[in-house]
Amino acid sequence: MPRLLKLVAAAFVATLLAPAVPAIAKLNVVASFSIVADIVGRVGGDRIELIPLVGPGGDAHVFSPSPRDIAKVAAADLFVVNGLGFEGWIERIVEASGTKAKVVFAAERVPAVRSDPDQRGGIDPHAWQSAANVVLYVVTVERALCAADPAGCAEYASNAAAYSNELTALDAEVRRVIATIPAAKRKVIT
Repeated sequence: MPRLLKLVAAAFVATLLAPAVPAIAKLNVVASFSIVADIVGRVGGDRIELIPLVGPGGDAHVFSPSPRDIAKVAAADLFVVNGLGFEGWIERIVEASGTKAKVVFAAERVPAVRSDPDQRGGIDPHAWQSAANVVLYVVTVERALCAADPAGCAEYASNAAAYSNELTALDAEVRRVIATIPAAKRKVIT
């Protein structure tokens, strides 16, 4: 028993004297709502601390930022939003927070799709409803994360490539299934 006690004591002392391994500081990323947060989380992985303002089940259309939300944006390193006029409250929260975070418009590479001309300047902001468009979101998010955290760029690029491959396969599968439906019967009701 004394030998075991000596070994445990030696292990404890060795642990105390071992050089501390510094924790990698995570990039603080705020996302406007859950869908954008999902994309950012897939690309950012474990290198980021991700905070969605509007979580699953919330409605970003009617979101009204609280003082706590404003504080989250103020503390962010990056603030990732959909863009295309989807979040009508973005300018107000950025101004109110005084954030120094870079505001990233995830849909900036997505070609605009015209919708009801009486809403949002005639642009449909729901671009994430196409897997091919989400691949464009991924490119934007990867570049923003790499710019904010160059040391993590290889990991972000790897995550982005894997996610883009999944999205491309999903898009191909959706197109394959839709092609089996006669064109005259392709109707969508939302």
